[in-house]
Amino acid sequence: MKAGQSHKARASRCTRELPEVLRREFVAATIDLLLEYPFGDITTRVVADRVGRGRSTIYEQFGSMEELFIAVCHGLIDRALASMSSAPKIASGARFDDDARHRAELDLRPRLVAWVLANGNNPERLRPTQDGVRRLADQNLANVGVSRRTADTFAAMVALLNDALAIIGLVYGLEESTIMDGIAMIAWMEGKLPELERNLAWGDSPTST
Repeated sequence: MKAGQSHKARASRCTRELPEVLRREFVAATIDLLLEYPFGDITTRVVADRVGRGRSTIYEQFGSMEELFIAVCHGLIDRALASMSSAPKIASGARFDDDARHRAELDLRPRLVAWVLANGNNPERLRPTQDGVRRLADQNLANVGVSRRTADTFAAMVALLNDALAIIGLVYGLEESTIMDGIAMIAWMEGKLPELERNLAWGDSPTST
């Protein structure tokens, strides 16, 4: 490839990547703001000022504040799924509820989901993304060396249980300590996946794609 072509290719990649970078910036800033202020106080101007960009960028990337809040819901579940792969942390004696930021984000998501649903949005739009579930499955493959079938099944269960503990737990009034203990228990189970796989004779089963 010629130098000019190489420069154009790099510029093209940067152009394609920029919107995703912007989206991540706005999602991260909105999470911080939602942890600091009531939902109703978070406006396009407040978020744009925090990011250091114009309000029009929010409409270009998300369309509305409501769509930004939905993106935040997905960002929070992706963070929660990523934190689930913490068997070494649990084994060393640490607990998830030692992390105040993690607790705050877990508490934020069900309240934000309730707010989004109260505004008439379809619950299906708030489901964990397949990318997030697949990343957790890939972490299981790398961390504990199980088959794709076991990793995918456990990742799907974690996504479901995480939402159940956070959202249904809010409805049923579960104590925060109970929710955090449930999450810690799920993380501990990751280390037991090889034994579970052997008992189920899944190791030689066809893998999913």
